[in-house]
Amino acid sequence: MNRRKTKICQGGYDVLPGKYKAIVALGDKKDSIEVEVKTDPRSKMTNEDIKLIQRALDDHNAIIKEAKTSFDKLKDAKKSISIVDKILENQPDSISKSFKTLHKNLNGQIDSLMNLFVGPEQQKGIQRNPDQLNSTLYQASSYIMSSWTAPGANATNAVEKAKWLTEKLSKAVDAFLEKDWSEYKTKASSLEVKIFKE
Repeated sequence: MNRRKTKICQGGYDVLPGKYKAIVALGDKKDSIEVEVKTDPRSKMTNEDIKLIQRALDDHNAIIKEAKTSFDKLKDAKKSISIVDKILENQPDSISKSFKTLHKNLNGQIDSLMNLFVGPEQQKGIQRNPDQLNSTLYQASSYIMSSWTAPGANATNAVEKAKWLTEKLSKAVDAFLEKDWSEYKTKASSLEVKIFKE
C-alpha cells in the first residue's frame, strides 16, 4: 500500500475441491475449460480449514476496505487544498498569505495522519515499520495466507491488532475532518472565484 495506491496485493482464496468452469474473455473472443481442483494429497488441510481461512480473509478484507476509505478521505482533502491553491493565485495578497499559512498547517496534519497508514513517498528501499497500519495489515494477511489449517492464535491476534489500529486511525481521521477540516471548508467556501487577476 503506498500513498497513491492503497491496497494489499495477495493471491486470493484457495477454492474448495470440486469441478469448476474457467471462462477467459479477451475482446470479443471467449473460451472456457472444465477443471477439477483436488486437495494436495500431502496436505492435512480439510474443506472446513479452507472455509475458515476464507472467512478470516473476508474479515481482513473488510478491515482493509475501512482503512482505504479513511486514507482516501485524507487524499481527497489534500487534493481540495491544491484546488484552493489555484484559486488563491488571483486573490489579494492578504487573503493569499492567510490561506497559505493555513494550508501549510493543514497539510502538516494530513501528512502526519497519512504517515500512520504508510511511510512518506520519499522513502527508499524496503520499509518495515511495525507501528504503521500498512505493516500491520500485511502481517495479518501473511499469517492468514500461510495457514495450512484453520487460522491459529497468531493469525487471529494479527487480525485483531489490524482491526483495532484501523478503527483507531479511522477515528483520528474523522476527528480531523469534523473539526479542523470542517472549519477550513467553511472558510474556503467564502472565497470568490476570480478567473482573471486584477
